[in-house]
Amino acid sequence: MKQFWKTILFSIIILILCLLPSSGTSHSRLNIPHFDKILHFGFYFMLSVIFVYEIRLNHVNRKKSNKSSSKFRKIVIVFLYCVVLGLLIEILQHYLIASRSDDLLDLVADTLGAIFGIVFMRIFNIILKSK
Repeated sequence: MKQFWKTILFSIIILILCLLPSSGTSHSRLNIPHFDKILHFGFYFMLSVIFVYEIRLNHVNRKKSNKSSSKFRKIVIVFLYCVVLGLLIEILQHYLIASRSDDLLDLVADTLGAIFGIVFMRIFNIILKSK
């Protein structure tokens, strides 16, 4: 757990920000359509990047194994972690926060952010290995 402190910290930050009572005015000042979806995408993009980075860092510090199934399993873990966290937040918003509501499109944005973050890190790692 200690080696994933950045992932845990960023997850807590996302949780707090998504569970704060909504003021209802923050989005209207910016005049950006679907700004909350952009934020959700960005949060989960960064979360998946941080998580993949910490997994890679932990993997480099331990024995090196070139098993592709191991890499696939780690990607699945990152993806599921992000989706479950997003789903948990939507459920908590529905049942606990009166000024917030659950939104399936938030979960879609979370999922897409996680996928794009994982793909970004995969491409980034390929580029690093080629140098």
